[in-house]
Amino acid sequence: MGRDQAILNIRQIAAGFGRRLQYLTTTQNISVENTDTKEWSQTIGCQINDERFDKSLEQLSRALYFHHFGLKSTGEIGIYPNFLLSMSEGYKHTNEAIVQMDQMSETVFSKEPTCGENPEVFKYCAVDQGDGKPKLLRLYFYEGNRVTVIFKNEGQKHRHP
Repeated sequence: MGRDQAILNIRQIAAGFGRRLQYLTTTQNISVENTDTKEWSQTIGCQINDERFDKSLEQLSRALYFHHFGLKSTGEIGIYPNFLLSMSEGYKHTNEAIVQMDQMSETVFSKEPTCGENPEVFKYCAVDQGDGKPKLLRLYFYEGNRVTVIFKNEGQKHRHP
């Protein structure tokens, strides 16, 4: 690697490090309840870049949809990260709704087989409700972080060769 390339790489790493440090300036001490055990613990919360986070989950979900169903998803999808709790005003009502959706999703997906080569790190379940009905994914990251994905208007698509 040439000297100029090395300097460019160092600058890129430093810029990335600076972006990561910005999260530390927006943290706040919070108490969280483990919704499974009802135990409370202290941790920190930080603001995330919602648009970037949502786009990442969307791209991952569309890739898994294609991999699992053999179809390209071009329609609207709903992405519900059931592990991201709100710190905003009125958070209690929002967080209760998130927990309720998580519980309902677990009921739907509890009997479905999981896919994934390393299920302790990541696994997913897929539900095809039939023609004209939304297809569903449930993503599991590090066991306790769950995302529900609803693919709306995807029931009419044709399979790719």
